[in-house]
Amino acid sequence: MNTTNAATPQSAGNPAGTVASAADAEAICAAIEQLMEPLKAVVEAETRYLKAMDIAEAELLQDDKKDLAGAYIREITRYKALAAEVRRLAPGQVEKLARKHHAFRASILENERILESLREVSASLIRKTAERMGERSGGPRTYSRSASTAAPSKAAAVAVNRRA
Repeated sequence: MNTTNAATPQSAGNPAGTVASAADAEAICAAIEQLMEPLKAVVEAETRYLKAMDIAEAELLQDDKKDLAGAYIREITRYKALAAEVRRLAPGQVEKLARKHHAFRASILENERILESLREVSASLIRKTAERMGERSGGPRTYSRSASTAAPSKAAAVAVNRRA
């Protein structure tokens, strides 16, 4: 699902920093909307994969997510620079965009919540693994004055269960 070609909607029609008409203002809102829908779909798909612990599938979405998010941020930045004129010339479109943005924001927050939970779980697993490895190996080793260390009692191994 590569959507980068669709990620430059109507901003090319009015690249300058002006809004000359209601049509220009509506085009700015439409450009944001055209990017918001596929970006929201990618974010929601990633969230579903992460909840199902299907990290490999979630990773496949990263390029599309990055491309769409970059284009979306460029359009939002453009909108912010012209916001007063856009609101004046296309108040209905701005209101519609605000409603859609509210729903989009909810999807983003859910995605961020899931990502943060996974970060916490992985950090905890790494910390516990390191603690257990330290316990098995007799703790940290330091050099003596003769620059030698005691031979390790036995090698420790780490197993990763990819099914869990």
